[in-house]
Amino acid sequence: MYGLEQKREPLFKIIEKAKTLGYEYIRMDSNAQFETELLDHPSMKKLDEITFSLDGPSEEINDIVRGKGSFKNIVLNIRHAIELNYNVNITCCIHKMLVERNIQNELYIVEMIKFVQNLGVKKINFHDLFKGGIPRDFYTGHHDITIEKWFDVWKELQRKIENQEFRISIRVPQSFVSQDEFDLNPQYYGYCSAKTADRILVHPNGIMRVCSLMIGTPYGVARYYDNKIVWDDGYTNELGAHDMGKCTACTNQAKANKSNKFLPLCVSFKPKQNEFIWKYKLKWETQRK
Repeated sequence: MYGLEQKREPLFKIIEKAKTLGYEYIRMDSNAQFETELLDHPSMKKLDEITFSLDGPSEEINDIVRGKGSFKNIVLNIRHAIELNYNVNITCCIHKMLVERNIQNELYIVEMIKFVQNLGVKKINFHDLFKGGIPRDFYTGHHDITIEKWFDVWKELQRKIENQEFRISIRVPQSFVSQDEFDLNPQYYGYCSAKTADRILVHPNGIMRVCSLMIGTPYGVARYYDNKIVWDDGYTNELGAHDMGKCTACTNQAKANKSNKFLPLCVSFKPKQNEFIWKYKLKWETQRK
């Protein structure tokens, strides 16, 4: 038990330090492969949000992405976190199985939403797994889906969301749009976190970056070391390829876009989401025509 506490100590110190510094909102993302008793620690309970990665409403669906046996452990920790009144959210990858239908002819992605909302989860955030000629392609395996298939699923899911068929907040990426539709409203579809500067990702190796698609590369906007932030003036500055003054399709995905009919959108372009930045700071939906 002492050994486990020693391993956890850095995590507890980070949470405590963040609170001491006055951070208003502290979130932890986790694959939930830890001992359930970790959630009982007083320092953990100071988190404002804990987000678990879960990729399906059953072992058969989740474990093909997350690994054999992962589903049971994830759900066990989700249930315990909810019992302890944590603000529990879910991130879920949109893979091949989730866009198929169950024996009731219901999309598994819909079954997934109902499953987690019945657990007591507050929000579910979906990520796409399209191959975009980016580093992420190497670890998403063969779980990606076709653009055409996704459009059908996305439209059906959006109708259900707009009809208020679910009780939880849902963030769903649109992922692609036709050239004609993009041209009708580039200010809306041209959302790019690198251009709006609405977030920053700080990694353990000191790289500070904006676009999550650059994770696993040397690209970023700055480096943090020796208690200082140093702007990246070299070729590894991720903003170098962006046309910062123009609304475009996703710069990083467009480089290797294999579709002639559709343009890739920012992976964080999730229409009608309730995120503070999207809804209140940027007021992005006011740009919809």
